[in-house]
Amino acid sequence: MAWRGIGADPHLWHATMEGQGWSGQRALGDAFVSSHGPALASLGHDVMIAFKGDGGDRQLYSSVHDGRSWSAPQIFSWGGSSHAPAIAGSSRGNVYAAWKGIGDDPRLFWARYQDGAWSPQQDVAGGAFGTSDQPAIAWFKDHIVMAWKGKGNDQRLFWSELRGGQWSDQRVVGEGSLGSSAGPALAQVKDRLMLAWKGTGADPRVFLSSYDGNIWSPQREFLGGAAGTSHTPALGSYAVSNL
Repeated sequence: MAWRGIGADPHLWHATMEGQGWSGQRALGDAFVSSHGPALASLGHDVMIAFKGDGGDRQLYSSVHDGRSWSAPQIFSWGGSSHAPAIAGSSRGNVYAAWKGIGDDPRLFWARYQDGAWSPQQDVAGGAFGTSDQPAIAWFKDHIVMAWKGKGNDQRLFWSELRGGQWSDQRVVGEGSLGSSAGPALAQVKDRLMLAWKGTGADPRVFLSSYDGNIWSPQREFLGGAAGTSHTPALGSYAVSNL
């Protein structure tokens, strides 16, 4: 787990779950500072962290933990973002990143990390897709799926798939009632893709939907509406071993 410090503390911290308990919190280093929360993804046997710079630093950075230490932060978007990036590891040993443009630029951008380097950033679908918040991406079966809130006051949730270097047309997730005032979260759970999000406006409820490769299931309340948040939730999956 990784997170930004409280209040005016811009440093990034991390801890690991080992057995039944969490390790003590540790700072990643003086060079790891951000105005937003970071993102994590697996990179083979390693872990990658991605984050926006602190304050007016809009550039995006990444670092890899090899089980012993974090590498020096590497810039992967000079254009940067006004929000945190999203990253997802693939079964092919690389990592994909997606993010919103800077300031009032609602365009979505993406890049791929492979063989120790990032590809040049590209705008998604020629800049046709837009958001006002952080997008979400996940590796699903053999490709990347991205989901995001609409731009400006558009609270609908959209999604697209990356295949062969091309993004599919954007589509609204589900029907009518699906919407959020913040970016969603994505994760593959077994053979389905799970989407989680906060409700629209002042609605703090958390909702869920899943995708089987053909259609999205109807939205449902998480814990019957008992769970609430004012921000984007997070999703992750894990395998249980009997060994």
